Amino acid sequence: MASELRVNTLKDAAGANSVGMAYVAGGSAKAWSYFEDQSVTTSLNVSSGTDTSAGVFDLTFTNAFSTDDWSGQYTHEDHVNYISSSGRATNTLKTVSKNSSNTNVDATDGNVVVHGDLA
Repeated sequence: MASELRVNTLKDAAGANSVGMAYVAGGSAKAWSYFEDQSVTTSLNVSSGTDTSAGVFDLTFTNAFSTDDWSGQYTHEDHVNYISSSGRATNTLKTVSKNSSNTNVDATDGNVVVHGDLA
């Protein structure tokens, strides 16, 4: 049988540093990943990463989002980086990295963070 804990606010052991549950549920990242050489090294709610072509790296979420209207950010090195709208889904995202000549290049390391409502 599953347990359920209902609270309005979380506080640290000293009774300070409180945070409301609405913030925890709505404002915390629901997925994030750090990857090196097109391989996920550490993550939350990311089950795998796939190098699909030069400069393109797809991440698969462990737990899907309720819609594909989540918000995400992708950064690495000093290249142009973005999350592709063509790879936007409830369970995956597609990152794209380009150099200053607008040519796709693989990221040696990258960071992705996603906010939204989980399914």
